Amino acid sequence: MKAVNHREIPYNFTSADDRLIINHLFGPAVWEDLEELRSQRVTGRSARLVMRCMGDLFILHRNPFLYQELIDSPRRRYSFFRTMGKDLDIIAATAQRGRVVPERSDKVLNLVRLCRERMGELQRQIGGAVARRRAIRKRLGAEIGAANIHFDPFALISHATCPWPWPDRPPANRWSACLPPSRSWASLPSRAAAAPGSPAGPCRCGPTA
Repeated sequence: MKAVNHREIPYNFTSADDRLIINHLFGPAVWEDLEELRSQRVTGRSARLVMRCMGDLFILHRNPFLYQELIDSPRRRYSFFRTMGKDLDIIAATAQRGRVVPERSDKVLNLVRLCRERMGELQRQIGGAVARRRAIRKRLGAEIGAANIHFDPFALISHATCPWPWPDRPPANRWSACLPPSRSWASLPSRAAAAPGSPAGPCRCGPTA
């Protein structure tokens, strides 16, 4: 029997189906629970809210432009996390009201807990992005010049040949640096030359630790 490729997660314009996205964000155990819960849906409201939450987490992980908007706008950042928190409250309240099948309710509540954890991680990453980028600029800027270090979304997505697995790193942990023609990475002190990225060419990109 041919496997079904579910695509209920919104904002997903990639080739990845729901299973791949959820495995990436949470691991295969969560996907197995969701598959079991899928067969027990009644109205589907909680399922839609769960998928919207996962879609938000996924698109912010993939799209540096949207991520940067939340860094730049405290008002938009507050609205975004407030809405996500309300959605998770609704899901949890619905699960607690319908504890006719405790095992099902426990799976839903565990899913809410995991989503809250990811939401908290995202809040901390975005809230600390400016300070983290300042530290990167200070470390590498002393060797290659601060003007050669970039964090803007366009610079981050321009390194299409970068060897780093970008989906595994949130945009706040990414950087891009290009040396002037007169410099080479090999000529720099070890603390800069050892920065993660491609060993060839004047440009490098990578994640922070």
